[in-house]
Amino acid sequence: MAVGTVSAANTDNWQLIATNTPSGAASSTFSSISGYNTLMVVVKGLTPSAGGVLGLRFNGDGGDNYASNSWITTSQYDHSSQGIAFHYYSTAQTTSGYVKIFDAANTTVPKTTETVARWTLPTRGIWTDTSPITSISVQNLSSGTISGTIYLYGLAV
Repeated sequence: MAVGTVSAANTDNWQLIATNTPSGAASSTFSSISGYNTLMVVVKGLTPSAGGVLGLRFNGDGGDNYASNSWITTSQYDHSSQGIAFHYYSTAQTTSGYVKIFDAANTTVPKTTETVARWTLPTRGIWTDTSPITSISVQNLSSGTISGTIYLYGLAV
């Protein structure tokens, strides 16, 4: 195989859906999402204005319908009611990473997530709603603003 090619055995065909570049914004939202069963939010150089929790909210849901946790060194963090948390910090730390969202178009099961991000060990999460995901907001769940680049990818149903 030549350098830079992808093996035919790789069946993932991620499609770039949209790119957002918030600068000092309270949140960054991808809307009108449809036709993708697996979604992936990729953050590159995302910086919050202050310490707290970076995370995702689905379909504008700010209720107590989320559960996610992660370990940073020896401390466990649980932000069940805020959203799917993917980065915890005490100061304005820049992060890069991704959150994969499974069963995004499914109407009968909750949505589960898998996260890998700088400064945070891999995280699992769940949104207990069974509605298809039609919008995703990336935000500082603790308050404040965000700046950086955010990509949304999808695998078709």
